[in-house]
Amino acid sequence: MREILFRGVPVEADEDRKLMFVFGMLKAVAPPLNEAIIFVGRGYSGKDVNVFWDTVGQHTGVVDTNGIGIYEGDILQAESGERFAVKFVDGAFLYANEDSICELNSREVKRYALTIVGTAYDKRH
Repeated sequence: MREILFRGVPVEADEDRKLMFVFGMLKAVAPPLNEAIIFVGRGYSGKDVNVFWDTVGQHTGVVDTNGIGIYEGDILQAESGERFAVKFVDGAFLYANEDSICELNSREVKRYALTIVGTAYDKRH
């Protein structure tokens, strides 16, 4: 069984710094506040971190050509230069752009040499 991991941008992040995620288990969601809580740590050792809800993304279980874990909200680039957004739709992770939509898996990453080049949140912070 794979571990289900999430990431998000902390509410208390310094706006002058580069986008920085925390990684852990999604614990709670507070939509009226546009916040969620991610538990960072293992077992009873760790802490709760408030993150912006709209920056929360789940790990896909797939890594890019550099061995970096791909998360919902990442922007991938194919060897051809074409870019795609990673999304979670109807129980499946997809990578899509205006022209196409495909299921994200290791075979697709290898076939198109997909590499993470950013996130959908880079412009927000």
